[in-house]
Amino acid sequence: MELTNALQKFVITYKKDTPTNLKIVDFYLIYIMLSGIFQFIYMATVGTFPYNAFLAGFISTVGSFVLAVNLRIQTNGQNKEMFKTISPERASREDVKGVLLADEMGLCLGARGIAKSDAAANAAAIARTARELSTPSEEEQYPTITLAYEHSKVVIRNEGSFTLAIFM
Repeated sequence: MELTNALQKFVITYKKDTPTNLKIVDFYLIYIMLSGIFQFIYMATVGTFPYNAFLAGFISTVGSFVLAVNLRIQTNGQNKEMFKTISPERASREDVKGVLLADEMGLCLGARGIAKSDAAANAAAIARTARELSTPSEEEQYPTITLAYEHSKVVIRNEGSFTLAIFM
């Protein structure tokens, strides 16, 4: 009974006091969390083949969730003291618009947002070329490439067996 009352009070307060932009982020967080749960349930019931595809999808889901939580924290008006130098408009403008994950052969393992799976081979080739250009003393470090165009940018990083491209 107490749990029901607490839940009802939470829902009423949430609807009344939470700004619309935070509700939108919250719904996205619920969507991305359910997407990850469904992927995990599918993997557990159907099997792990191909395991790389499961890992790519699940990791991109977790990454999207973490980035959205950061966006929610930065745009929450109650956290103004923590982010004095970042306005809510700037925080929401600089959010991630897409994520792409490619294997070492340039095949798309997962794409979210504005990222297109066709770009996987190009992202992998750029990351591989940057890795080849690095000096021997930097072999343990994977280079990060930032491509800026108009009002957007793409950050590409090779992580050994896969390449990550983040569209901002």
